[in-house]
Amino acid sequence: MGHSWGYTTVLALTNCVVVGNSGVGLDAYGTTVELPTTGTLIASNQVGIAIQTQGAKVEGLSGNDVWGNLEFELRNNGPGAVVVTNNYWGEPTTTELIDRKTNLSRIWDSRDDANAGQVIIRPFSETCFACTLPPSPQVYPSAAVSAPGGEASFTVTTGGTPPFNYRWERLVDAVWVPIPNAEGAVLSLQNVSPEDGGRYRAIVSNSYGTSVAQATLTVSTDDAPPSVLQAIALDGISVALFFDERLEPASAGNRANYAGGPGQTVTEVRVGADQQTVFLTLDGSAPTDLQVSYHGVRDAIGNPGSGTVAVLNCTGGDVGEPGQAGSVKLIEGGGIEAMGGGVDLGGQADSFHYVYFQAAGDFDIQVRVTELAGSNAWAKAGLLVRESLAAGSRHYGHLVTPADGRNVNFVQFRLEDGQDALLPNELWRPCNYPNNWLRLQRSGTVFKSLVSGDGTGWAELHELDTTPAPYPGTVYLGLATTAHDSASRATARYSDLRVQMGAAEVWLEYAVSAGELELSWPTGVTGYVLQHTEALLPAAWVDVTTGVVVVGDKHTKSVNPIEQSGFYRLIKR
Repeated sequence: MGHSWGYTTVLALTNCVVVGNSGVGLDAYGTTVELPTTGTLIASNQVGIAIQTQGAKVEGLSGNDVWGNLEFELRNNGPGAVVVTNNYWGEPTTTELIDRKTNLSRIWDSRDDANAGQVIIRPFSETCFACTLPPSPQVYPSAAVSAPGGEASFTVTTGGTPPFNYRWERLVDAVWVPIPNAEGAVLSLQNVSPEDGGRYRAIVSNSYGTSVAQATLTVSTDDAPPSVLQAIALDGISVALFFDERLEPASAGNRANYAGGPGQTVTEVRVGADQQTVFLTLDGSAPTDLQVSYHGVRDAIGNPGSGTVAVLNCTGGDVGEPGQAGSVKLIEGGGIEAMGGGVDLGGQADSFHYVYFQAAGDFDIQVRVTELAGSNAWAKAGLLVRESLAAGSRHYGHLVTPADGRNVNFVQFRLEDGQDALLPNELWRPCNYPNNWLRLQRSGTVFKSLVSGDGTGWAELHELDTTPAPYPGTVYLGLATTAHDSASRATARYSDLRVQMGAAEVWLEYAVSAGELELSWPTGVTGYVLQHTEALLPAAWVDVTTGVVVVGDKHTKSVNPIEQSGFYRLIKR
């Protein structure tokens, strides 16, 4: 990261990522060094933070993630005191440094040296220089596309010191015009028309300043019929059809427009408030291959759609012996709400609630965990594949913990039945609720987990080769929820569930290495081309051919974010 020095130096880092340095991630020198940092990730360096001040104090270090550094998370070489508040200092088994709870096994403090400093742990409620920061907003998504009659939503996330005030504006004829009653962190636009397309901005202010973040809405022309993205059933009775666009309520809610499979009748139909989800109730025995047909179902502007879809038939049940029984229900947005009890998903035996189906052969499953609420910081939710429903079964999962708990994405696996489950802490990544996508793939004997902040660009988190002891051809696959507390239940909300059986789809993966963005995709597939455009509106996609090399089993392109800024995509020709 570099050095800071001088008589009085203020080094301001907000929402930065400092990772992968062979030496020190953040190295500060000076008489008095104040570090008003917030929302910064300092991870996977040799030393996370090294303080080598010759003066009285180092203040700040408030509200950051500092973890996974090889030698020390925080190293204080100087005579001054280091004041730290409300930080997360990584591996809970070896390091805690939050509000006076401390284990210095990875916090190096040469307090036995008369000339050395000390670490002072100050509660978050106390005033510190780092607590007075202007807002630093970002809007998600930065670019949205909607069909006429559809809806669009922009959410602003803000670093800095709360409370914040929000105001949304739209650019009309080169003039920014306030949007009436748009004074929250979320801007929701309903029944959009082509005239609603264009640029929007969020103006965020607090006691220390005002900042602006922009986004763009594109309203597309729509002559395509509505189609089902995913159909999910619980025990062959309750079915949710998740359409790719908003529907006209009258046709979508007409029971005569739906039919079940052989021996099944549609008895009830309900259109969700999002007008993209249709809930059906089926009467009759569920066949092995459950299907539902629809016809005459119109989208919001009148295009009719019809088709027959295979339904993913799931079962909800407890594994192990949770103190509190779990439950599950279908919700809007391609999702499931699951409540799970249990002491833990981990250790030598598991107790949790499982919403699962049996998957044969290769698969590619992804889901967005929008919310996880529980009484324990280590409540868990996410994707899980198991060899059996026995409590001590080996398994492989991509899981998350609550935003107000550990707030991490992580991989967990049990290599043999009854062994301790492993969750390597060097793989932990911060969550980004509600925009936290998980993905799990099986290809032959290899399981792979990936993570995304938008459901489009994916970064590989971990890969496990089970060749020495392959899993059976058919496994249990689904969503796991545990409270990590025998006396309570955790509630997880899953959305955008997508399942593909067979070979996994090809995605453009990305990773950051040595300050550059590395884009990659498998060499085992053909017909895919990497493209680049400097802007989305208008987009001028150009094939990228220079600099694409083969590394191992992947095509790889290294991008300098400053010299080669813009947008990238992978398309098949």
